[in-house]
Amino acid sequence: MSRPRADLVRELAEGLRPVGPGAGRVAPRLTVWVLLSASFVLGVILATGPLRPGVGVQLLHAPQLAFEILAGAAVAGAGALAALRLGVPQPAPAARRVRLFALAAGFWVALLLIALLHPAAEPSMLGKREHCNYQTFLLALPPALLGLWLLRPLAAFQRWLAGAIVGAAAGAIPAVAMQLACMYAPDHALIAHVAPVLGVIVVGGVLGPLLLRRI
Repeated sequence: MSRPRADLVRELAEGLRPVGPGAGRVAPRLTVWVLLSASFVLGVILATGPLRPGVGVQLLHAPQLAFEILAGAAVAGAGALAALRLGVPQPAPAARRVRLFALAAGFWVALLLIALLHPAAEPSMLGKREHCNYQTFLLALPPALLGLWLLRPLAAFQRWLAGAIVGAAAGAIPAVAMQLACMYAPDHALIAHVAPVLGVIVVGGVLGPLLLRRI
């Protein structure tokens, strides 16, 4: 005689155990994404032209500019980490798992807005790259696809959100790189280097539900 369904469900539920913090580790995937994405973007930028003349001296003598670069790099790392964490089911709500990324992004944008009133260095056309806005967008696409590929084996319930954050993290890398390779001017940075990241966010948000596994 078959057992009552209610008894079977109860026994299965009683056998469940909490998942430890080691399950679904994302550190290896995060490391792979950061190394490959940064290497790709910097490699292409250096292959297509030099960094802005004197940028090393600017970084040494303008801590504000160095903070802008570090803040942008933090957005890339925190974004990739947040997206991967969204792929690991856990009791914490999605808002808590992306909080560090949101804070990093807000801080980065705040620094760039402050630079409109107090530039980190003397604005100049020196080192200007033609079509740097298109380059920023296009250079972000391979890292975005890599991030989605690394996220695909996981269990992302908020697929559009995970995809959008992957896009933000991917876009931050060439945006930061352009701050070193292209001309320095706060308004130019916001319009030509940071604004294209919004396009990558949209691409990630659209591709997320299409490429990530439906749970």
